[in-house]
Amino acid sequence: MTYLKTAILMAGTALFASVLSASAGSPAETFAAMDVDADGLVSETEFVAYTTRKGEHTAETASAKFASGVGHKLGLGHETIGV
Repeated sequence: MTYLKTAILMAGTALFASVLSASAGSPAETFAAMDVDADGLVSETEFVAYTTRKGEHTAETASAKFASGVGHKLGLGHETIGV
């Protein structure tokens, strides 16, 4: 794996982990809060909305992290993050 791919993976994983750890609930509760339409997947729109809700991340940053393959890199799919 190249350095750039490793850096992107680490940054994306860190953002996703920070989103999960910033919530008061369990990971399952956080996922449910992100999955607004309850289809078992978190779309880019849902991820960006959840990630930016407190003003700690910009929509551009969240969207870029999602587009960089955060879900795919975590083994959760490419265009959505699912369980």
